[in-house]
Amino acid sequence: MSEIVERVAKAAYEKWIEGVETLEPPWEQMPQDFRDRMIGAQRAAIAAMREPTDNMIVAGDERILRHLSSHEMMSAIPTPSQNCFTAMIDEALR
Repeated sequence: MSEIVERVAKAAYEKWIEGVETLEPPWEQMPQDFRDRMIGAQRAAIAAMREPTDNMIVAGDERILRHLSSHEMMSAIPTPSQNCFTAMIDEALR
């Protein structure tokens, strides 16, 4: 299983139980079949984001161009692809 998919599923679960009056167990203590269903749902959500929107593409392109025009070395952290990915996801979350 992908680390990012489980990270997203755990974050979704924690958001889902936020403010719930009853005490829900932490992610790690939930039954495996429940976690598997949550992971499947989040995998579907991530798959739906696989094809970026036009606005996401523009945001990613702008971030790469800004990074490259600043003459930063390719070894800089974050890298252009990390910057691009972050910009695209930020746009998706707007």
